[in-house]
Amino acid sequence: PRFFELWGLNNTGQDNGDSGVDISIDEAWDVSTGASNVTEAVIDTGVDMLHEDLVDNIWVNEGEIPNNNIDDDGNGYIDDVNGWDFCDNDNDPSDGGTHGTHVAGTIAASAGNGKGIVGVAPNVKIMPIRLLAGGYKSCSAYIPSSEVFKYVADNGASIVNTSYGCA
Repeated sequence: PRFFELWGLNNTGQDNGDSGVDISIDEAWDVSTGASNVTEAVIDTGVDMLHEDLVDNIWVNEGEIPNNNIDDDGNGYIDDVNGWDFCDNDNDPSDGGTHGTHVAGTIAASAGNGKGIVGVAPNVKIMPIRLLAGGYKSCSAYIPSSEVFKYVADNGASIVNTSYGCA
């Protein structure tokens, strides 16, 4: 219901904008809306995995049995069912701010559910990675380590988003 607000996807001149200055999402969706077998890691403040526009598009590590305190898939991360929190080194990559959820929604908010917005690729899966604890630090504090990239690659993410700011 809030698609009309997404002028960056489809600018009809709303909010005194310039009609057509957008990413032409309608034409892109004629080609693809993303595939459910594509996983995009969002390395940010975490993701609200229960958000109504995201809950159906959160990545699930099929190799893990939830809450058994065992590293079932042998990847070195215990119960990493939906991603990993590299700030607190635990299996809860829930959003510690709001930015990661915003980014995840821009990417993959569900289409056609009658709620909120829609993402650019509403069929892809989002792998939440919490790297930013909140607040601004130096840019070097936000550069993901090779451990983060190894985790997302080893767990099937073929796309990585690291859109965050720093001072």
